[in-house]
Amino acid sequence: MVRRPLSPPLVLALLLLTAPLACGGGGGGGGGPTQPPAPSITFSADAPSPPANSVSLQRASSSQGSTLALDVVATDVEDLYGVAFDLLYTATAHDYVRVEEGSFLSSDGMQTTLQLADAGSGRLIVGLTRRGESDGISRSGVLMTVTFQAAGNGGGSLAFDQQRAVNRRGATIPGVTWPGGSVTVQR
Repeated sequence: MVRRPLSPPLVLALLLLTAPLACGGGGGGGGGPTQPPAPSITFSADAPSPPANSVSLQRASSSQGSTLALDVVATDVEDLYGVAFDLLYTATAHDYVRVEEGSFLSSDGMQTTLQLADAGSGRLIVGLTRRGESDGISRSGVLMTVTFQAAGNGGGSLAFDQQRAVNRRGATIPGVTWPGGSVTVQR
């Protein structure tokens, strides 16, 4: 029997046909390194059922996974025209993402102004007020929604500081309480 060398196209065809057989088995693996689990972020309100005459933090329905959205809720505050506060948070556990104005202070068609400064080191400086000559609002509703993103393991408190709720004359509304809450981030 005479052996002839195989032609290059035939060698290539044989390699392509047998390659899948050589690569079988081996335990799977499924396409790359295993990713660590996504972080989860949870919030516990200091006042899950906020009392009357309060401005509190409540978990918003848009919270999910590693994103925490918190509503700043006014509950039965009389003649509320505006609020100003610092919101303190644990910057090592979660990052500030954004603030979105709620419809509470503009629910009767009045214009409002929302001002925000990220002072760094876990401090947001926030002001929200109605504009022009008008009465304040006397019921309950969402002033704004503050969104955070999980940043690292741990947690801490979310607290109001230097807070003030004012009426249509610019006077501080007496007796307003400001319950915050706590956050936990797990990876």
